Amino acid sequence: MVLDSMAPEETLNLICQRHGVYVLPEQVATLIVDKVQGNPFFSEEIAYALRDTEQIQVVDGECVLNPGLGDLHSLDFPDTVEGVITSRIDRLPPRGNWRLK
Repeated sequence: MVLDSMAPEETLNLICQRHGVYVLPEQVATLIVDKVQGNPFFSEEIAYALRDTEQIQVVDGECVLNPGLGDLHSLDFPDTVEGVITSRIDRLPPRGNWRLK
């Protein structure tokens, strides 16, 4: 199966759907579109990494930026989907200390 690149609008729709929101803050949308270049798996992982590091959160069905956040482009995210997944796994607490959010 070949999965083609997604258009920017499709990418943002996918992220909104996964997070249960209707729109993303402009800074988040720009970062995702610029970084992932249409890769749906990479876009999901970047969005989850933003959520996991509390750069974004969903409040009452709206995606909001962390108030103390600077420029998202200054964040050091890996350049591959594998790298983002690995960095998310590395941030998990030791086994036995997991909490469901």
